[in-house]
Amino acid sequence: MGMARAWKTLENLVLAVVLLVALAAGAGSIIVGRPVAATVVKSGSMYPIYSRGDVALLWNWPGSISVGDVIVFKPAEGSLAGQWTLHRVAGVDEDGRFFTKGDAAEITDQEAGLAGPVSRDEIVAKPFFLGRFPIKIPRLGSLALSIDSSKQGLQRQLLVVALIALVLVAAYEAFRQSTPRRRRESLDSRITFATIGAFVSVLLIAMTMLQTSRIAFTYEVGEQPGVVTGQPIGIVTYGETINRELSKLENKGFMPMVLLVTENDDNITIDADLEVVRPRSQRTVNMVVEGRVGGKFNSLVQLSLVFPLLPPSLIGTLGRTNHWLGALGGCVIPGLIIMLFGFLEPSARRRTARDLRRLRQKAAGILDRSL
Repeated sequence: MGMARAWKTLENLVLAVVLLVALAAGAGSIIVGRPVAATVVKSGSMYPIYSRGDVALLWNWPGSISVGDVIVFKPAEGSLAGQWTLHRVAGVDEDGRFFTKGDAAEITDQEAGLAGPVSRDEIVAKPFFLGRFPIKIPRLGSLALSIDSSKQGLQRQLLVVALIALVLVAAYEAFRQSTPRRRRESLDSRITFATIGAFVSVLLIAMTMLQTSRIAFTYEVGEQPGVVTGQPIGIVTYGETINRELSKLENKGFMPMVLLVTENDDNITIDADLEVVRPRSQRTVNMVVEGRVGGKFNSLVQLSLVFPLLPPSLIGTLGRTNHWLGALGGCVIPGLIIMLFGFLEPSARRRTARDLRRLRQKAAGILDRSL
């Protein structure tokens, strides 16, 4: 009995992982315009570790990059320009840019004219590995590739993968529920809706974090102009005003987003905050640094493209308290609404009332024993 229960738990865990990855890859890639959680391998260039149609599971915060790492990037030049590519780092040039190569290729992408040297900004993810073995779902993306083989079709391909996974899981669940024993068991809708709601909120939070930039720099305000090594501003003289481009933000998704900007320095003025950034558009954010008060300043500017789930004025109010509160506060609302639906179904209301009665009875029993 214990072994059967363990297998059931493992089975449910595997199904949950497949669903989470499929939904994150499909919905996430559509929203932010780049691979999220997974990507479809579009060629055999990484054979034997990846075959065409495999779905590679990704970590979207790649951190440091070394020779031998497998990366996901979009070349700015070459015949692969504009296409999301999964290849291995084969070398680094003197400017810190990377040379890449498919495992099945004899020469690098740069030698073959497929891509120019890859900058760190062009890298968006690393695949998960267990030792030397990649974590992947073999061939799941093959149908998606046959449906949409265009160079710009990654988001649509991942969405098809999500739909395929959902259909497969639904079919499997229908088969499991068709047995007499399963029919006698009732599914607790509260748990189902709580799980779905939690996933939706976590997905929205992850998408917002992917669209957040944190820019830290140091400068000084003093009598004489000068340079602070490794910093973009240097020494600002009293009364001086310096204009700098801070960042270029691009809304690659299909829905408008609210631009939230916060900073911790009264000497700095940002020319954008709480603006609506239209889909497929770019916004250049500039800052003005004024030499008002002398001293050394460690400044932090945070910029987020926020889902319009709250009024912009409320997003700004929350952001002035804490940037993450403003950026992520609205992400919990869809999840809470979905969770609430789990308690509206009649059987769920009866279960909740029964659970509350049992809880009161247990509390009363404990209180009686203590007296």
